[in-house]
Amino acid sequence: MNKFTYKTVKGDVLEHKFNPAGSVVLPHVVNTLGCMGSGVAAGIRQKWSHANHQYESWCYDGGYYSDLHIWITHKFELGEVQFVDVGGDVVIANMVGQKDIGPNEFGMPPIRMDSLRECIFYLRKFVIENNIVSVAAPKFGSLRSGGVWSEIEAMVKEIFRDVAITWVTYEYVEPSFARKQMKGNAQV
Repeated sequence: MNKFTYKTVKGDVLEHKFNPAGSVVLPHVVNTLGCMGSGVAAGIRQKWSHANHQYESWCYDGGYYSDLHIWITHKFELGEVQFVDVGGDVVIANMVGQKDIGPNEFGMPPIRMDSLRECIFYLRKFVIENNIVSVAAPKFGSLRSGGVWSEIEAMVKEIFRDVAITWVTYEYVEPSFARKQMKGNAQV
């Protein structure tokens, strides 16, 4: 493979079939409060609790630390990234691109696009330096964070255009059993 390949699929990024041929990074946006409380972050907290514990430690300790399975760009602040190896050739990228939770008093969404851009550049650097073969990503920075996915997607494509990886973006689809349950509840 010698070029950037990008595709969008419907599904749950947490159910991605991780490639045994090489490492994959799962990037997502985290907030400045140290809380993985909803969305993909909550799923990561449940599936790979180690990534949540490391994120909380980094947030609350301010952390300039590293061990064999954790790489941190700098101290905890907007625009920084923590990479946590959760095993099975999967690395979680905790990208600090969201200030607090919900809109501020001026109605500004919590996403900080300049900070997210910095995070994506750090992600690029990590992918290149660690010979990562693929990225499996949710539509990070949109929905709860308030960003516009088409703008974020354009940023990703621009920053990674010359990196030889496969990038798969997951457009979340509610599991069919949950849709049926919601429909059933609506009829009651």
